[in-house]
Amino acid sequence: VLDRLIGDQVELRRHVDVRFMSDTEPNAFAFPGDVILVNSALLSKAESADEFAGVLAHEIEHLRRRHSMESLIRVSLAVAIFNLALGD
Repeated sequence: VLDRLIGDQVELRRHVDVRFMSDTEPNAFAFPGDVILVNSALLSKAESADEFAGVLAHEIEHLRRRHSMESLIRVSLAVAIFNLALGD
């Protein structure tokens, strides 16, 4: 499924790492470092491979657009500003 979704995006093909964890809440997350974490409940609730592929496609787009990295940078800047303004 992952190969089909990534296609010829060479930079993602080399780096995307899909990991699975046991959890009762169906969800998936994209993390910096091109890691996608999929909860086991999502796998059990998916009614087809295409439905699961849709979730993976959504997470791959987050990786491609570097949304998680942008969020980390924004939070880091906000913390730095608060530390400068208020002290440690």
